[in-house]
Amino acid sequence: MSSALRVARLAGLALLVYALLRVPADAATQPGTLTVLQFNMCGSACGTRFAVVDDLESAITGQARPPFVVTLDEVCRGQYNRLVADLPYHGHFQPTVPHWCWDGSDYGIAVLVRTSDVAYAGSAPLPAPAGGEPRTMTCVRTTVRAEPLVACAAHLDTDPANTPSQVAAVAEHADAFRVGAAVVVGGDFNTTPRQPALDRMEAGFVEADAGDDAFTGGCSRDRCGDAPGYVHPTRKIDYLFLSRGDFSGISAAVTSAPHSDHRPLWATATLARTR
Repeated sequence: MSSALRVARLAGLALLVYALLRVPADAATQPGTLTVLQFNMCGSACGTRFAVVDDLESAITGQARPPFVVTLDEVCRGQYNRLVADLPYHGHFQPTVPHWCWDGSDYGIAVLVRTSDVAYAGSAPLPAPAGGEPRTMTCVRTTVRAEPLVACAAHLDTDPANTPSQVAAVAEHADAFRVGAAVVVGGDFNTTPRQPALDRMEAGFVEADAGDDAFTGGCSRDRCGDAPGYVHPTRKIDYLFLSRGDFSGISAAVTSAPHSDHRPLWATATLARTR
């Protein structure tokens, strides 16, 4: 091969590499865009044990953009351990009732992120003036494209007498993180949209399901969804709240759950802090 031809080929290769480096990112995937998943697994009461974990893992790995944040309610520690062993997620499991699951493990809530860059940010018990099952909120810290992000999970009581004080406690705890970070809160709030109790949360956060039509709860048993043979959900009680002024392009969707009495709630948003 002549030296002139070799030089020409090398020049062509250099131009090709430069062109590839200059190809813009997919317009549907803006920098800082992330998916968030909230799911009440019914990990103990539904008796589906690890079948619901299999469902969740399939749902996560089947996404073109797997969720960066996953918030879970009614999860057993054994189920949580299986998730972090099988998938590239890290986070925190917070027990609420010790040894309540079929395998003797603790029952509680969890928050996971798809990165090893995560630190536990604390948990807070929720007040229960009317009594009832212990409820809590738990959070972790991470980053998205060098931007700080706090992700929290919560599970509120079914008794409406406890709802106002528990929503207020979740909002107060989440607000404290907003000084230096964007915040995501996912959870089963056990109340329907437009209730006055939710005003405290909505003051500082945008709920991903703007139409309030992403029904996730009210199924009388597992196999919750719209598919034939499934029990159809009757109301929205799961929420994904994103701190105001920190996200754009927010949207929400739901999918079916073969082994839970709740449907998973998904949100997509772009981290774009303006405050």
